[in-house]
Amino acid sequence: MITLPVTPVFRFLPAAAFAAAFLLISGASSAAVIASYDFDDDATGLQDLTNAANLTAGDVGVGAGLASGSGGAGLSASRNNLFATSNRVTGSNQTAGTVSAAVADDDYFGFTLTPDVGYQLNLESFSFNIGFNSFNQPNGASFFVVRTSADGFANNASIVYSYDEAVDPVLDNANSGRIAPKVIVPVVDLSSLTGLTGAIEIRVYVFDSGPSSGSSTPSLRLDDFVVNGEAVLIPEPAAVMLMSLGGVLILSRRRRS
Repeated sequence: MITLPVTPVFRFLPAAAFAAAFLLISGASSAAVIASYDFDDDATGLQDLTNAANLTAGDVGVGAGLASGSGGAGLSASRNNLFATSNRVTGSNQTAGTVSAAVADDDYFGFTLTPDVGYQLNLESFSFNIGFNSFNQPNGASFFVVRTSADGFANNASIVYSYDEAVDPVLDNANSGRIAPKVIVPVVDLSSLTGLTGAIEIRVYVFDSGPSSGSSTPSLRLDDFVVNGEAVLIPEPAAVMLMSLGGVLILSRRRRS
């Protein structure tokens, strides 16, 4: 009796099928702009301009701490950016003095990204412009830091960006508080946030060092929010199994070679 060798079925897995499984799992797409806000219009300035497929980007909102302050915060349509009145002028009491206080007080601007049913988000980066304006150029520094709901806003997702009037150009009355030219363009790495099947909120917390030597109320400025990433299909279990079999095949061939 002749005994024929038994060859595992996955040895005959076609390369095309393996490649197809990989493309399905990876989403067969690449990172691109999936949300953007330019704050240039009074009626629609807080809305997403990209309208990317397979996700919903919510309007930019103002944290309760900024919204309840006496100095004001929100969209400045005439200056085409977001503003938050600084605490450097006595009586303004708008932004907190430390990052921990800003988080506790809800001193932030934020928005939410939600993938459609059956899709997941793979984020790559978040960028924005920052600035500061005052008619009397007070001394001190303004600070901006990004946190996300992925960890309940517990940790910084970026470095703490500093805008120091002693070094950086002040946006004064001559340009009406517009961030032009663009002063600083932070790019925040969000590549660790992948496979998100639910909503994620991104917040920019603002605070400053105070006090001020000026007599008029200064304002922290934010502009041009841009998120890069992708919204892709959630891999089917069959595709994951096919990919796993392909991996076993590769290891088996390497061991025999």
